[in-house]
Amino acid sequence: MTRLKNKNFKIKESTWNEFKKNCEDIGSNASVEIRKFINKYNKKHKKSNFNIDKALEDSAKEHSDILHELAKR
Repeated sequence: MTRLKNKNFKIKESTWNEFKKNCEDIGSNASVEIRKFINKYNKKHKKSNFNIDKALEDSAKEHSDILHELAKR
């Protein structure tokens, strides 16, 4: 299991207390909910390794017979 590290951030005390209370109300805690948020955020904003040039090259290879016939016209 990955060892978790403590991190610090600034937040208004009243906002933090409200967040902790809301977490407790759903049977969770602030650490769990912050980790959930970060994981969802990272997943949503993950940069794709998609390479358009490679995709076009692969597609051209896969459909070379069709492209060759179209080039004749």
